[in-house]
Amino acid sequence: MTALEVDRVIRAPIEEAFAALTDPDVMAQWFFHEVGGSAEIEMEPIVGGVYSILMRGSEGSELSATGEFLAVVHPTRLVFTWNTYLTTDATVTIELRELGDTTHLQLRHELPTELHEPHRIAWVAVLANLDTLLA
Repeated sequence: MTALEVDRVIRAPIEEAFAALTDPDVMAQWFFHEVGGSAEIEMEPIVGGVYSILMRGSEGSELSATGEFLAVVHPTRLVFTWNTYLTTDATVTIELRELGDTTHLQLRHELPTELHEPHRIAWVAVLANLDTLLA
C-alpha cells in the first residue's frame, strides 16, 4: 500500500471542521461524491469505535465503507481503517491545522496504488462538499 494525499483549505474554523468530520448528522449532508448524492452515516468517533457509511448516487448507485477509529485527537487528528468492496484495512489519516478562520485539512489514504486515482477523485469531491457546507 502507498499513500494518496489530498490537501484542502476548509472555509471554517478548526472546531467546526472537526465537528463536521465527527457528527454523523452533519456528515450525512456532505459525505458523498456525486452531485445530487446522499449518505447515511453511523459512527462512534472514539478510539475503538466503529463507523458505517452508505453513499448513494443520484442514479441509485451505492457505495458502502466501514471501519474502526484508531485515533481521535480533538480537534486536530482522525485515523481510521477503510473497508470497501475494493480494499480492506486501508488506513485514512486526517490532520487539521488552524489557519485563523479557515482550516487546512490534509488527508492521507494508504491503499493500493492502482486505487489512488478513483479515490482521489472521490475524496476531492467529498471535501469540496464539506467546504461548501461550512463556508
